[in-house]
Amino acid sequence: MLACMARLHTHLTTLFTEFADTTQSRAPLYSAMSTICATAPWCHSLMALAPELQRLPMLWFASLHRICIDHRADPLAQYFPSVMIEPSLARPATELSASELEQFCERHKDQLAVLLSTRRTQTNEVGRCALLLPILAGIENRTGQALRLLDVGTSAGLTLGLDRYNYRYEPGGEILSDIPGAPTLVCGISGSMPVPDQMPHIVARRGVDTNPLDLANPEDALWLQACVWADQVDRSRILSAAIEVAKDHPEDIHRGDAVRDLRQHLDQMAGEGHVTLITTWVLNYLSAQQRAEFIDVVDTFGQQTDLTWLGAEQPDQISPITVRSNPASRHLTHLVTREWRSGSVTQTTWATAHPHGYWMHWNPL
Repeated sequence: MLACMARLHTHLTTLFTEFADTTQSRAPLYSAMSTICATAPWCHSLMALAPELQRLPMLWFASLHRICIDHRADPLAQYFPSVMIEPSLARPATELSASELEQFCERHKDQLAVLLSTRRTQTNEVGRCALLLPILAGIENRTGQALRLLDVGTSAGLTLGLDRYNYRYEPGGEILSDIPGAPTLVCGISGSMPVPDQMPHIVARRGVDTNPLDLANPEDALWLQACVWADQVDRSRILSAAIEVAKDHPEDIHRGDAVRDLRQHLDQMAGEGHVTLITTWVLNYLSAQQRAEFIDVVDTFGQQTDLTWLGAEQPDQISPITVRSNPASRHLTHLVTREWRSGSVTQTTWATAHPHGYWMHWNPL
């Protein structure tokens, strides 16, 4: 038992230290809290309540964020721009002390324990749709068919509604939906990315998730908001608008396992149109064996039925498939397609990108 806890402490120290380093400029609050949590036994003990593959900084921060949404008068909530009426008046992260954070966790330890043990990090990052859109348009052009989208790890299914949002690529131009109140996603572009002149045609949509969220359930919608980084108020506003759009266009969402149930969903998606499988930062939640099994299911289906898998993942998470990249960019999101046509497979790395869709470097390989 002591050895297991020692390994957990070492593992969490590494994760929180890395998170503090990589988020300092774009999420100063979470960076400051990560520095505190890296060596805090009380944090590590609470994190032990989470399922093994969910013992991640983002589950910790989403849980704290969710509690602050309920307790906006709590002293710690004053550091969270997202819960302030005027975000600019939030206390600076540099003022946060370890004792303040520990005392918050003690005050709310029961709710925190429930969230850590039952919830998952299910960021339905709408901004990623700006990365997927031009590649999906290219798939439609190459196949000459409308698309049948299967989104694995779909959470509440917001990615499935990507043709209902507005987009502005800088440079490149705009592509607009006809949905009132739709959010506008802004993505900076480097490289010669072709901006679609119209939305891709989608004739079927299905989402699969081990724990799908229901946007009609206020608690699920609040959890989605809690998974957005508290420093990044713009993301929260976009999510709120996307949720309202999705409530008017509910998706076909199924509870299922990304490996065990994948084949039956692929089979059920086959029909008029091109089956297109999407994963966005999903494979990092699978073990190495599960990733290999996932890829085997996808390859087997593709050998029998034309298919495109569009993945927005880190290169190491798509192994044993090799993703074209260089050591300096392996930490970035890579946009990769694996395409089967008449039993033959080709693979292309289209771009590297910010995981939340703020920018994309287009460089097909």
